[in-house]
Amino acid sequence: MISFFESPEVMTDHRGLLHRVMFRRTKREVTDADGGPIFMRRQVHTQTFPLAARERWFYDRLTEYLREGYGVAGIGQKKTTSRQRAVGFVMATFQKMMSSSPRAIRQALRRRLLVLLAREQMGLERKVQKTRPAGLAEKILKLQEEMRELAIEIASIPCSPEQTAEADAYIAKVKQRLARKGYIGEETTSWALDAEEEAEDVIYAEAVIPN
Repeated sequence: MISFFESPEVMTDHRGLLHRVMFRRTKREVTDADGGPIFMRRQVHTQTFPLAARERWFYDRLTEYLREGYGVAGIGQKKTTSRQRAVGFVMATFQKMMSSSPRAIRQALRRRLLVLLAREQMGLERKVQKTRPAGLAEKILKLQEEMRELAIEIASIPCSPEQTAEADAYIAKVKQRLARKGYIGEETTSWALDAEEEAEDVIYAEAVIPN
């Protein structure tokens, strides 16, 4: 399928089209001709382990974030909007990351913050083009500095004379993806995504959740 697109990244941005031509099933749904399960059911056992002080602090802060996000998502309500369901998807994916890898959730949160800052900056840049209000240019520059720091952490950009340029190039790619026509609001379904795709969808999700 890659040959139909300019690059693998472009193909990833259009993966929402896949479910129109292909069904994906979980192992639980796969049966033999008689309807019996083919794959052995998972046996779940709870394991407990102590957390270090820093791990406990991070876990508690992230739990607060998720709890607030689930509140915004309307969890427990009889009816929810599509935007609330989008928030719920974001929160559920972050929760899965938290349970599997502290490094993965930290990176995901950094990338999510970078996307939120990029969206804010793009909105300010549009205002500058239209009205040029006072103080807006300074806000844009401040956001750029914040995003550079995040980009350096996310991409592990080494300290060098080219560090700023490399960070700006990383930010530019994020903004290009946000601006690409057809990406935001693309039709996707949670069951059609693997773990890596879920994380990518969450990071770029246009959902009003706690920042």
